[in-house]
Amino acid sequence: MTADYNAKRIVHFSIDVEHGGPKCGLLSISGYAWDSYTDTILGQFHEFIKPGPTAIWNLIGCQQSHKLHRDHPDIVNAATLETVWDAFVDWLECFLGNGEKFGCIIAWNGAKCDMEEFFKLTDVRHMRKPRGVKYFWDPLDTISKYTTCELNKCQFPPDQYDYKCETVWKYVTGNPLLVGAHNSLVDAKAQLDIVRWMAGVCGP
Repeated sequence: MTADYNAKRIVHFSIDVEHGGPKCGLLSISGYAWDSYTDTILGQFHEFIKPGPTAIWNLIGCQQSHKLHRDHPDIVNAATLETVWDAFVDWLECFLGNGEKFGCIIAWNGAKCDMEEFFKLTDVRHMRKPRGVKYFWDPLDTISKYTTCELNKCQFPPDQYDYKCETVWKYVTGNPLLVGAHNSLVDAKAQLDIVRWMAGVCGP
């Protein structure tokens, strides 16, 4: 990745998803395309997904997080997973040209959440993989493992800091409230704010 980054061939995608539980599936996919070299947001993606009629919702989990449910207007009016996924892949690829650039997906705790969901779609259900998306970065992994990182928990008093995206966002922005947290578009933007702060292109 270093060679591609130094050659300015990387486009970063801050991605977040919401889901309704293992027997329900994805309920929304959101993302921001970011040019780290110029600190420019190139575009955004945000679509809700209507699960199939046999989906079994984790009602308690949904109520505790994003508040989406089977009869929510955004779900009732949403397209199917197949339609939204194709649109999402098209969106990713449109920033990469014909091999001139490569994508790096940024996903908070992604290996255990967002990217696992994507793996189920592309490798288990054999849905289309985005061309040119070669890299993945989990900011949480960097923050939690490197004690020299200012956002590492070791830098804070015990019990006053955790590794939730919302908590870290509050620290880097100085804002006491992330309005709309657990909406995938809001969370994708909060993650990007943190990454931009880590890259030194924005301050609190």
